[in-house]
Amino acid sequence: MKPIVVYTRPKDWFSGGYKSEKLDMIFVPISGDVPRKRNGRIAGDGIGDVLTEKGIKTLYLTVKKYQPQVFFHSIHAKIDKRILKIVKSFSPKTLIIVNESNYPNDVSPYFGINRNWTDGVLLNSRDKQVYNRYCALAYEPRMVDTFYDGFSPKDIVYVDRERKFDCFFGGSNLYIDRDVFKFPLGKFRESFIKGVAKEFNLDLHGSSKEWGSIANGILTYPHYFPSFQNSNIILGSNHYDLTRYYTRRLIHSVASGRMFLTRYIPEMEEDFTNRKHLVWFHTLDEGFDMIRYYLKNPKERETIARQGRELFLVKHTWKARLAEFEKYVERILA
Repeated sequence: MKPIVVYTRPKDWFSGGYKSEKLDMIFVPISGDVPRKRNGRIAGDGIGDVLTEKGIKTLYLTVKKYQPQVFFHSIHAKIDKRILKIVKSFSPKTLIIVNESNYPNDVSPYFGINRNWTDGVLLNSRDKQVYNRYCALAYEPRMVDTFYDGFSPKDIVYVDRERKFDCFFGGSNLYIDRDVFKFPLGKFRESFIKGVAKEFNLDLHGSSKEWGSIANGILTYPHYFPSFQNSNIILGSNHYDLTRYYTRRLIHSVASGRMFLTRYIPEMEEDFTNRKHLVWFHTLDEGFDMIRYYLKNPKERETIARQGRELFLVKHTWKARLAEFEKYVERILA
């Protein structure tokens, strides 16, 4: 009999047209049929979606009925220890595993509040210091692992449309005060993106409060993915130097079929080949030089973009993530 897993995300494991051979997977639409964020915007299959009363009731009924070995959820708005405590009361032996992909550098406040009601955590880096911080909270080492975001080829479809822009960047750059950024590499991100805007035709999407007049407004689902393909090069610059720290930006960008150019991520050569699947740089000048070079050499650029998408169609879809999750569950239940 296969172990039972009740989960709330990704929806693609439910609607993608494939099944787990090792796990009995039961999807609960905890945020309703059309998940939304606190501001009312459609969340898609992202994070921060608000729970609905119907979704919570469905979760309780499902857990009570199936007594799953694992309850797996992402960070949903308003999910708290009250809900987790009820889940445990209905199924005391269920292991509650949380996919925390939005707090890369430190322990998420979520676990400070809900530690007694969670059994494991999945992170979006392979940084040893971050891993050790969670183990220090008395999580068993086997319960802490890495689980990157994935993508559905049905959502991110390759389209060879006209390129209106040289480069694309979508994201924030929060600051505390003038020239004092919230994140360690905020200054680098600002210098890189604003430097690109001065020399190239940049499609920048983010808050005008953070980026000024060069921002073209915040993009959300379902308009975010298609906007990637209006540019020749998609840009990345992480806020932290963490080992193999891959955000949704990286996953979605390379999957779009456009060349992804990013500030070097420690040990990323373990997963990608530079100038084959994507391109990385170390300094601002090197980053600007790479943009100039690949805009002048479209054949090389498009070959990298194609090879990157081909790799991601094999290794970074939600289908591929399911195989990784199966191995994780097999280990924690051993």
